[in-house]
Amino acid sequence: MDGSGQAAHTIPAPVSRAVPGDAVDSGPDTGIRVSFVAQWLPREAHPQINVAKDPHALATIVYTSGTTGRPRGVMLSHANILSNIHAVVRHEPINPDDLFLSFLPLSHAFERTAGCYLPMLTGSCVAYAREVSTLAEDLA
Repeated sequence: MDGSGQAAHTIPAPVSRAVPGDAVDSGPDTGIRVSFVAQWLPREAHPQINVAKDPHALATIVYTSGTTGRPRGVMLSHANILSNIHAVVRHEPINPDDLFLSFLPLSHAFERTAGCYLPMLTGSCVAYAREVSTLAEDLA
């Protein structure tokens, strides 16, 4: 607060306009440098190669918690995951204008499939809940 009882506000110095390709220094006091993604990407796209020729190749390993026995990893193929997604789409029409609310950890197999891969395949959007205790508020 300043002497008048009003809260003092610090106004950041204006940032000069930068163009892609330039590195931007955010100031001497932070030491943070910002660069543009255009600096990292090639100027021309390279031909895409389909490396996943085998739909039964390993896509991920899901680890169980071991609540019913010893913890173990379950190997899932690309075909396993896509089979689940296609089954959902056959029974419930999902559109690009649909919005999913994600509240489970992405390490959870259901959340990864229904809250990540399914919206990706259907072009839908995902909103992430802040935490389980605010789930009802986030649904509103």
